[in-house]
Amino acid sequence: MKPLTAYAFRDLNFSPDGDTHVCVVERGALSKFMRVKELSKTFSGAVFYRRGLFTCYVGVWGRRNGKRLRRFLQERGATVMIERAKPDRARLALWSTQKARANLRQLPPKTAS
Repeated sequence: MKPLTAYAFRDLNFSPDGDTHVCVVERGALSKFMRVKELSKTFSGAVFYRRGLFTCYVGVWGRRNGKRLRRFLQERGATVMIERAKPDRARLALWSTQKARANLRQLPPKTAS
């Protein structure tokens, strides 16, 4: 299986000092391991970056959330390769937050579609 690239970088958009860590993966690659709705529920929010019309990245912000996302993807069978840079020409498109976070261990395993 092809390795999944996780982009880990800092972004100015989430805090005044610009020190917020963000971890995103390409949406199409993520869908093999978890749904976007499941990601948003598990991490009490999600962040979306776009590059052009057809390329979308989805992920989380916060150092610990980024580590949890990568670990969760590995537990579901992904080989995660970390790229310590923002995806080329990607721009923040949307982010969402929720008040409550689901327990990661209580989520059902991803079934093959």
